[in-house]
Amino acid sequence: MPSHEIIDVQQFMEKFNIDQPFPTKPTVLPGHPICRRINHIEEEMEELRQAVVAQDLPAIADALVDLVYVIKGTALAMQLPWDMLWADVQRANMTKEYDPTAAKIAVKPKDWQGPQTQLILELMGWRPDDLKRSVVATATKGVQLELAPRTPVQP
Repeated sequence: MPSHEIIDVQQFMEKFNIDQPFPTKPTVLPGHPICRRINHIEEEMEELRQAVVAQDLPAIADALVDLVYVIKGTALAMQLPWDMLWADVQRANMTKEYDPTAAKIAVKPKDWQGPQTQLILELMGWRPDDLKRSVVATATKGVQLELAPRTPVQP
């Protein structure tokens, strides 16, 4: 059973016919839809940056929720098994070790086993050569991937 947040986002996407129909297995979105989603994520990140610079906690909270909402929508549009992927990343993260001297306080021990993302996607029907077919199909349709330029916020 998907998390309530995933169900909420799915209901929103179905109501407004966003990226419908969802694919039947994990897949990379084609040119325009993935660019639109990446640009939307970057817009939400920009709102977060501006809210942080302004030290506006309600705006920070709103930007964080919006960012997660759009990211989960992107995962849904790509038919990614979010809850399974999340649980596996959590498992991997919880096996890291504490090191207050490192740039990142949680570090990977020598025997660390990272997330099994590819295996999970394959269990859900994705195959590595699916991506090759997707890239060829996009190229043959003459779709050019264009992302909006990023504009950094100055504190």
